[in-house]
Amino acid sequence: MEREYLLIPPRFRVLSGSALKLIAVVTMLIDHIGLHLLKNDKTVLFTFFGQDVLRYTAMRLIGRLAFPIYAFLLVEGFLHTSGRRRYGARLFVFALLSELPWNLVHGALWLPKSQNVMFTLLLGFLAMCALERMERHPAEKTRLTCALLGLLLVSVLLKADYGCSGFGFIIMLYLCRRRPLYQAVLGSCFLSSRWQAGLAFIPISLYSGKRGLIRGRFVSLLFYAFYPVHMLVLYFIKYGASWKNSALTSSLFLAIHKVFLRKTAIARTQFFLRIRSRRIVRCCHNANHPRHPGRRRRSFVPTCAAGKALCRPHASG
Repeated sequence: MEREYLLIPPRFRVLSGSALKLIAVVTMLIDHIGLHLLKNDKTVLFTFFGQDVLRYTAMRLIGRLAFPIYAFLLVEGFLHTSGRRRYGARLFVFALLSELPWNLVHGALWLPKSQNVMFTLLLGFLAMCALERMERHPAEKTRLTCALLGLLLVSVLLKADYGCSGFGFIIMLYLCRRRPLYQAVLGSCFLSSRWQAGLAFIPISLYSGKRGLIRGRFVSLLFYAFYPVHMLVLYFIKYGASWKNSALTSSLFLAIHKVFLRKTAIARTQFFLRIRSRRIVRCCHNANHPRHPGRRRRSFVPTCAAGKALCRPHASG
């Protein structure tokens, strides 16, 4: 059964999955810049019905679009991927890789009271696996229901970003995957504490069902890697004065610099050895050239380790 599009006429559904990914990345970046760099900014952008709208407030409002779009793309990826295990393993690996940048940008190396949003996406992915198996194997309904309750408990105890409401939001998107109108209404209720997230269903309703220009495993990994990398960049910007003077950071950069110099020297040596070997082979091949037997040759005579000439230059004509 195909997905029904009840909100937008077909000719207006112009956004591919790649376009939704770009929207999610940009809105997430705007949200995190406002949260971590402009939290105390009091700049007024405009006045709306007598209320001053700060730049910080506007950036956080734009950022509310990111999670619903990511959750929607997670459901679409789950439905269309050919390797569920590889998909889940990728989510798990990047959830672990993102934990340290998440903690650092929030001011601590270990932050048990809050985890990054990749864990919420991972738990939602596992819940969709359980729901799909429940649909195919009704006899296992009791066991899979217990598994879903266990995942819900983990989402509560783990305290990942968006928490159990984000977990339920992903399940709702999967169960209503063929009913976009239900997705929009129920999704706004699930994220009622962040009501601005309901605006994300405007670009979601424009989804055409096509994958778009962004294809391939490498590009997909870049989109996953953007999450931890941009948090590291924000951390260095936010705590620039402190990490520059940190002895640990200085020693780390010194070690990286030494490794870089060593690798550069090795690469330079290999490059010149490769060029030298090519000159030796070229000289040996041209020693008895049939078309130019009397051509004057260079005085360069490469030698082997024993000191014997590998080839002799031609005598002058």
